[in-house]
Amino acid sequence: MALLQLVTRQFHIEDRARGRVIASGEIDAEGLVVWDETEASVSEQLSDLAEEIQHHIAAGHSGGQLRPPLEWFEL
Repeated sequence: MALLQLVTRQFHIEDRARGRVIASGEIDAEGLVVWDETEASVSEQLSDLAEEIQHHIAAGHSGGQLRPPLEWFEL
């Protein structure tokens, strides 16, 4: 029986207007977002941001524009 290798990819979300990271997390082997740290400024938007990131991943992207001025990037 072959072992399934678990792969996670780290990412962060940057507020380009403020020039700082406002959230970070992992993308698990199934393409789901798991949050590590978030600022209060985005805490109510986490499910929407996760959904946008998952759509980007499904399209083969490793980063991109969320709602302006937010962008996400794989590390």
